[in-house]
Amino acid sequence: MQKWKFIIAGITGDLARRKILPALGEFSNIFSQKLDIEVIGYSRSQPDHEAIYNSLNSKRPSKIKNVKFYTGQYDDPSFFINLMQDVSAEEKIIFYFAVPPQVFLLLLENLCPYHTKNIDIVIEKPFGNNINEAKKIIDKVHECKLTEKTRYCDHYMFKSGLQLDDKTLKIIKNLPMRIESISIKALETIDVQGRSSYYEGVGAIKDMIPAHFYTLIKSLQKVLQREIDINDDDKIFIRNVKLGQYQGYLEQIQRQTSSTETYFLIDMYINQIAFLLESGKKLDRKETSITILYENNTTLYWRIDPDPILLLDSEEIHIQNREDVSDHTRLFMDILFGNYDRFLNESDVINGWRIYENIKNFIVAHRIYPEIY
Repeated sequence: MQKWKFIIAGITGDLARRKILPALGEFSNIFSQKLDIEVIGYSRSQPDHEAIYNSLNSKRPSKIKNVKFYTGQYDDPSFFINLMQDVSAEEKIIFYFAVPPQVFLLLLENLCPYHTKNIDIVIEKPFGNNINEAKKIIDKVHECKLTEKTRYCDHYMFKSGLQLDDKTLKIIKNLPMRIESISIKALETIDVQGRSSYYEGVGAIKDMIPAHFYTLIKSLQKVLQREIDINDDDKIFIRNVKLGQYQGYLEQIQRQTSSTETYFLIDMYINQIAFLLESGKKLDRKETSITILYENNTTLYWRIDPDPILLLDSEEIHIQNREDVSDHTRLFMDILFGNYDRFLNESDVINGWRIYENIKNFIVAHRIYPEIY
């Protein structure tokens, strides 16, 4: 039985509680005959042990028996020294960054001496707060000789609805080559909930565009079997941007004014293809989807979440890979089997920020502010 040490930096945070721990519990249940998993939580604040165990067992009863907690600063090398000296050559280490991006460099610096260990470092979006911070993270990964061990991830890439079988891909390949437009939606009925302080400092565009929407565009390239060139700013042209803020947002963040958007609609061209990007909170439905309009008015509608479905001119094309596991559980499965195709590479990280920077510059230049909805 293979031994895994699963280290979660930021185990007391929102990401760990809502996503990582439930998925890890589910994952341990599925592979209980193959893996012996030890969870090590590392955080600056004292952990609520009961809450953490409840998260581990929220999807399926966890098979994880050994859970340890450490409290300290992320720049303290003693934690890493104590941890790594007990790791045998046979053990696999998964070091998960479930922390704000401003501490990524501190964690990477402390992981530098252990680049020869059997380790996977998982960095979840956001990859910094801007393109320059993203470049610094990548530079630090190179400096620490951790390039081959670092996995940049966006959980969107692991959604069940994004996984199309070969038969479906063949049908799409035979559609006309010329595309008139692509519409991408990521709509939610929920508000910012308990993430108001985070959201106020970020907004919908920064939260969605650099990773989530970039991931959907990247997935399109495989499905359409053609390149959508976003390596060159000259290939990106923005026509219009509309911003919104839902009524009641100011009360949630306890402020009298805010220019933070909770909704956006972006009309732009990427590599001469018209794109319409839409996302927002507190809307009338939940939907993540892509709609492609071809030159002969053929329409391909691809709903990724909820209830994945693929429609070609209203006729359903079956999506096979409807596994009843969470996005993060599927992420852990890919690490287990050494399949890293669904992780983002360094160019993806930079290109996602490049699209965001173009949109942000357009908004500033045209003095666009959110309207109440």
